[in-house]
Amino acid sequence: SKGMSLQELLNEAYILFKQPLIVANSGFGMEAQAGGGDGPYGDNYNISFVLQNHTMPIETIMALNSDPRVRRSITEPYYYNSPEMNLPTLNINLFDEDSQVGWLVLVTDEDPSPVHWRHIFDELGAIVRLWIRINISDKNQLSFDVIFGKILRNEPLLYTDHNYFSLRGWKIEDRKLIYVIESVRPDNILVQIRSQLDYYLNGCLITFPENQAVILFNGRLGNASELENYLERFLEKSSSCAVKSPDFHDLRKLRDYYLTCSDMLKVSEHEIGAIYGYHSLAVRHSAELVKKHAASDLTHPVLKALKDYDEKNNTELYETLRLYLICERNKVLTAGRMFIHRNSLNYRLKRISEITGLDLDDEYTRMFLMLSYAIS
Repeated sequence: SKGMSLQELLNEAYILFKQPLIVANSGFGMEAQAGGGDGPYGDNYNISFVLQNHTMPIETIMALNSDPRVRRSITEPYYYNSPEMNLPTLNINLFDEDSQVGWLVLVTDEDPSPVHWRHIFDELGAIVRLWIRINISDKNQLSFDVIFGKILRNEPLLYTDHNYFSLRGWKIEDRKLIYVIESVRPDNILVQIRSQLDYYLNGCLITFPENQAVILFNGRLGNASELENYLERFLEKSSSCAVKSPDFHDLRKLRDYYLTCSDMLKVSEHEIGAIYGYHSLAVRHSAELVKKHAASDLTHPVLKALKDYDEKNNTELYETLRLYLICERNKVLTAGRMFIHRNSLNYRLKRISEITGLDLDDEYTRMFLMLSYAIS
C-alpha cells in the first residue's frame, strides 16, 4: 500500500525468505535492501560493495548487461550467476507500463531453486510492481533532467527552476563547467550505470540526454581534481570519453556549451578514458562548421594542384607542404617527421614553389593554407 515503504516491504519478505533481497532502480542504484550484511554472504565483494555504496561495481554491471534478459519485458523470475557476481540470484525485471524501473533480486543457494520459492518470489514481484505503480507519483518532482530539457529546448527557466539550484546551494557567481560523456559501446551503458555517477560525484548535477551523460559541475561545491580522477577511471571502465567545457557562470550558456561539446565529441578520436579539453578540439570543430555551412569550396586552389601533381608523378608534395606548415617552416623538424634527408626536403619545397608560386612569408597565405588543410 501507499502507507508502507519499499524498505518495510522487503523487511517483511526477508522474514519469509531468510535470504538477501534487493530492489535496484534502472540505473543499478539500490532503492531498498534486506539481509546480506551477515551470514554466508557477508564476505561477498558484490554484496559488500552494494551495502557500502548503494550501487553495484561497474564491472558487475557490464557483465549483467551482456545478458539480454536483464532488459526484456519478461515477468517470470530467471536465474543468474557469473564469475563477476560470484553468487547465484533469482531476478525479476520491474516495469511500469513500457518503462523499466529496475529489478527485484533474491540471493539464492541453488539452481534450480525450489518451485515454491519461485512461486512466492513471483508473487513478491507482483507486489513490488503494484507498489511502484501506486507510489510512482512521488518521483514526479522537479529534477535537473526536467530543467536541462527546458534549457536544451531554449525555454525560459521559471522562478521555481532557479529554486532548484538555490536549494542545493548553487549561486549565480559560482564557477561552473560541464562534461559531456559518450560511450563507444553500442548499448546505452551510461544510463544503465547512472547510479555510479549519482553516488560518487560531489558538487554535480547529472542528466542523460539520448546516449550521453552530462555532468554540470560547481567549482565551489566540489573538488575538480577529485572529479577528474574519478571520471578517468569511470570512463575507462565504461568504454567512454568526454569533452570538458570552459568555465562559465551564467546557466543560459549551458545549452550552447552542451551542443558544442556534443559536436566536438564527433570529431574526437574517441579514445577510451580521455577527457578532451574544449580548446583542444576547437580547430577541428571550426573546420567541420566551415565544411558544413560554407556555400562554396573555401580551400586554397593550390592544394588540388599539388594533389594532381602527386597522382601523376607519384610524389608527396601535398603532404610535404602540410607538415612544413605544421612544423612552422622548420626544415629540420619537417624532414624528421617525414623521415627524409634535408636535401630531399629542399628539393620538394623548390618544386612546390615552382608549381604553386606561393609566398609562404605571407602570414595570411599560411593561415589560408592551414584552414584549407583542416577542411579538405
